[in-house]
Amino acid sequence: LSRIHLQNSSGDLSWKLGKYRIGWGEIEGAPVLDVVNSGLSFGDVGLSSDELPGQWFIGADYFASAATLSGFIGLAPEVAHVLPAKPPEDVEVGAKANIPINGGAVSLYAAQLIPQSGVVDLGSGTSHAVPYILTGISANKSFRNVLFEIDIAGKFGLQRSTLTQLSTHDRLDASIGVEYAPTNTMQVTAAVVGQHWLDQTETYYELGGYVAEQTSGSYILGVDDSFLDGKLSFSANLLGTLDSAVGVTSLSATYSYSDSLKFGASAMWMDVEVGTPLETMDGFINTE
Repeated sequence: LSRIHLQNSSGDLSWKLGKYRIGWGEIEGAPVLDVVNSGLSFGDVGLSSDELPGQWFIGADYFASAATLSGFIGLAPEVAHVLPAKPPEDVEVGAKANIPINGGAVSLYAAQLIPQSGVVDLGSGTSHAVPYILTGISANKSFRNVLFEIDIAGKFGLQRSTLTQLSTHDRLDASIGVEYAPTNTMQVTAAVVGQHWLDQTETYYELGGYVAEQTSGSYILGVDDSFLDGKLSFSANLLGTLDSAVGVTSLSATYSYSDSLKFGASAMWMDVEVGTPLETMDGFINTE
């Protein structure tokens, strides 16, 4: 079961209960503010946002005169663990305020969340996922056929591992993105994402004994277009790290022969440098 929900509204208040997705932040695919849903797997590459699996939430929106206030409670947070671990016992809770501006909007965020991936304690060989606090801001502003976007988040109480134990740390994440529509059907997107740990007094490691950098960055570049009056659509995306250690290419296409018959195909492959955490994924190919 990927999605099911019950929704209703009365006056300025709307509520929603069930298994669905919550989109935070302005820049799709950037893990700055879009960290409410469970992490994507390689099998999800090429799927539209409507096809991605949801999680169990209770949510509500209040439409005030000058802003929209939203809140949610995550009833069963999903965490990916590479080692056996206990399921999270805490719930997730968050709030968002969206404020329109001329040609765009500004949003404020606050939440207690569970990490999407467990952190491995290299000293004990166990995986953990404890709650952390997120505060953030995002904004978008359009100029003709160009949309500028920014996401900024502070994440407090994240865990990191030395060779002997886990400790809690704070991190600042930020992303800047651009969406450009050269035609009525084509859209070009680009974004740069950065992460900076505020404390690096010791050497910290990722699973496999790889040293975790204090500052890291990645990029996203995508092109989408449609043809034949929208029946044929095409998407190409490039993702990778700014140090060229990891590169991902994905292509997908769909053709709607009729309302009841649709064809689709997608392919994704990875290039990874030796000596980096994902080196075993070098040459990975997924086709559907």
